[in-house]
Amino acid sequence: LRAEGYQSFIQLIRANMRCAGGLRIDHVMALQQLFWVPQGGKPQAGAYVRYPLQDLVGILALESHRHRCLVVGEDLGTVPENFREHMAAANILSYRVLLFEQDGKTGEFISPAEYPLLALAVTGSHDLPTLRGWWAGEDIQLKARLGLFPDAGEAERQRAARRGERAALLEALRREEIGRA
Repeated sequence: LRAEGYQSFIQLIRANMRCAGGLRIDHVMALQQLFWVPQGGKPQAGAYVRYPLQDLVGILALESHRHRCLVVGEDLGTVPENFREHMAAANILSYRVLLFEQDGKTGEFISPAEYPLLALAVTGSHDLPTLRGWWAGEDIQLKARLGLFPDAGEAERQRAARRGERAALLEALRREEIGRA
């Protein structure tokens, strides 16, 4: 990247920002590191390859300004330490999916006031069922039909958990007074 003056990265960003008011970068942590596995190798043979985060973020900021295009970084999953802070300092929006915004201990949905100030909040993503599908448990039904659960009782355990999640979501909406006229 450095040897070519980041030209391939710049061209990629420019091509995507040219006609867009916003750019969502899937797995934005790849700006810092990416896990590589040699072709034909097993995951144990892989390693993290580090990238020049500050340089790449600087290029994103410059191109974002030039194209008047906001940037959203999909920062879900395993996020490196201090990575979200780097993104926030660069005004790159965090990506917050409603269904994941639960307290790990209580299962309660957190208040929108607890979301980062620089966050795009969404009800779902391309990797998840629609909110309606989630509510109806269609994803659980599909996994059961395809035989993706390890044992016969797992589908029912998932359905029971979903009933609890639906109740927690309704409680969160009541607590926030969302949906009241």
